Amino acid sequence: MIRRYGASRWHLAGHVAYLALAAYVLAQMLDRPAAANIVAWLLAAILLHDLVALPLYTLLDRLLWRAAPRRLAAALRTAAVLAGFTFLVFFPPILGRNDRTFARVAGHAPHGYAARWIAVAAAAALLSLAAARLSARPRGRTRGSPRR
Repeated sequence: MIRRYGASRWHLAGHVAYLALAAYVLAQMLDRPAAANIVAWLLAAILLHDLVALPLYTLLDRLLWRAAPRRLAAALRTAAVLAGFTFLVFFPPILGRNDRTFARVAGHAPHGYAARWIAVAAAAALLSLAAARLSARPRGRTRGSPRR
């Protein structure tokens, strides 16, 4: 277990105890009937990330680094991270999940979020690829540099 986890059993026990303490403090701070739902969502998010998302994006990252040249892989990784984070922040309006709530709160209907997210992701990819291409160009001599 130590080899697989990467630290001692006491380290794991400490993290589990800290997580339980954080859940208790959060439930006390909220002091609402829905606090248990919030704690359950947080625990589910932690487990979903650690057991599903982390192995998945680690595998995809390793495949990318094996398949593509180093600069291209770094550029694509940067674009994917930016697109992923913007999707994570804006996924309800991108997927059209909260149209009525959004319209009620904002005063206008959300439309075009998916197209704008695709445009932002494409722009991030193009900028990352352009930066990788520029950094790959051989550097010329500057005026004051000595000849070799």
